[in-house]
Amino acid sequence: MYLANISPHTRPYYVIRDSYREGDHLLSRDLCDLGPYPGRYICYPGGNAFYVDEGIEARVQRNGGRPEGSDLEDLFWDFVKPEIRHAVGHFRDRCRAPRKAAPTPERPAHDFDRRRMYYLRCGKMDQSRLGRVPERLFRPLAGKSRDEIEQLFIGMENQLRSHERKSYLFTVFDLQRHFSEHFARTTPQWIDGTRIDECFEQELCALHADPIFWDGMTPGSRLHAYLARYAIMFFDNSFSRATVLEQMLNDYINQHRQFFWPRSARTVSIREASEVFEISSDALQKMTRLEITRHYRRLAQRLHPDKGGNQDRFVHLTEVYQGLLRKVGL
Repeated sequence: MYLANISPHTRPYYVIRDSYREGDHLLSRDLCDLGPYPGRYICYPGGNAFYVDEGIEARVQRNGGRPEGSDLEDLFWDFVKPEIRHAVGHFRDRCRAPRKAAPTPERPAHDFDRRRMYYLRCGKMDQSRLGRVPERLFRPLAGKSRDEIEQLFIGMENQLRSHERKSYLFTVFDLQRHFSEHFARTTPQWIDGTRIDECFEQELCALHADPIFWDGMTPGSRLHAYLARYAIMFFDNSFSRATVLEQMLNDYINQHRQFFWPRSARTVSIREASEVFEISSDALQKMTRLEITRHYRRLAQRLHPDKGGNQDRFVHLTEVYQGLLRKVGL
């Protein structure tokens, strides 16, 4: 059994689930709906004691779950009062029954899962040694449905700092294989951002269409929420800040790039750009390249012809965006 947060990017909502086998696939099912705050089902009889409401166990059993020992307490542990966790945590760990050995995987974990686990456990961007990592590192993935695996990774990814998230995605989606530069494995911030964006979108769509990854789940025609979180994480974060030496080298590379904006392209005034971008001139001039790009993408999504927008306005927006980047030297 495991505790699933089915809306991690908005107001949390929790459900107790378990994984079960159906034919050759591992699927998941709901056992008990807990709502936005599971802590309301924890009872405190006095002192440092606590227990989970007996009605929860009954509902879990009614839906096919078989909780054993302290299974339910483990699921609710993060919602126990902090002072009680502090007081009894040490004794709880000492009195816990030995954990059952993790099952031996029936088949190798998916490459995407392996890269995620290797990065989150070892912190390695260069994954050239991934094939020599002992299989015991990936045993936590054995016997779990796709839903349970994703819930596991959501919890682990919450420990990433903001400046680590984009490097994490660059690594786990194996974007480095698209680039021949020798520094691509460790310093992706030196690579052209537009090329990285294109490769990320390509790999994200390929994973969405991979039936082996979903293992019996049906992701649907739209990007599944488990992958949509990566799109949000990728475009809402930037690579870690470069050191002074890295910045000097990056400036040198930019000065010697074999790319120049077309001479025939028209110039764009700040006033025109602010009107098209629907923000004030002062606000526009204070925006970074990343903020300009995000704002452009939001407008482009609204004005795109495929979304019911106006084609002429969409083309004009793109021209102004490109002209703006040339003007401010980004």
